[in-house]
Amino acid sequence: MPIKKRSEAQQLVATEAMSWRNLALQSSRYQRLNKTHKLDTIEFAQLAYHTLAGENWLQQHARPKAALIARQHHEHWDGSGYPMSTAGPDICLEARLAKLYDSYLGLRKAKTYAQANDHATSINKLTYGDGYLQPSQFDPHLLERFLNAKQAIATLYSLSDLAN
Repeated sequence: MPIKKRSEAQQLVATEAMSWRNLALQSSRYQRLNKTHKLDTIEFAQLAYHTLAGENWLQQHARPKAALIARQHHEHWDGSGYPMSTAGPDICLEARLAKLYDSYLGLRKAKTYAQANDHATSINKLTYGDGYLQPSQFDPHLLERFLNAKQAIATLYSLSDLAN
């Protein structure tokens, strides 16, 4: 199934939604959760709320598409995600892309409870799973395209501020 090329306006909406997500997770409410050990059930629920908080804020600021992306960016293709257990093509394309982007970056970033992975290990975990991530969580066509571009992804990551 080919993926349609997005207009500049559509790309801007997706960028705005991901920018909100990155900013929201820097707030004191969520920063405290980023610095803890592996999250317990209550801490995970508090962190998971950022999807709904983002949706609400973006709706109030007349950004309906960005709000949808914020709400759905932790939904999984197989229906095992949150907050609504939305599955497959019912998840908007931009949120499916955000899920893949977020997962790759999460694997590359050091956490208090897990070391950062190198590119090859991150690609392996996206391809085969690791007990937390599973390939079934991702749109199979997007995952295939991502994996086919793994060298370009490695280069882009190494050139970004995230690598430093």
